[in-house]
Amino acid sequence: MHFVAGAAASKYATSQTQSALSGCAAAITAGLAKELYDNRFGGVVDAGDAVATGAGCMYTLRF
Repeated sequence: MHFVAGAAASKYATSQTQSALSGCAAAITAGLAKELYDNRFGGVVDAGDAVATGAGCMYTLRF
């Protein structure tokens, strides 16, 4: 689910800005923000979740 959320954030940001770099930044930011939210409000903080969300940006990268 985290990968899919990151891919969605990345796809949306990329479509709005026409920049895959902005898409990756959106996915990474979403992952970090969710873990910061968990930390502040008693959720389970998991670095793997943040990495999986950030990895969603690979969906919009073109090699």
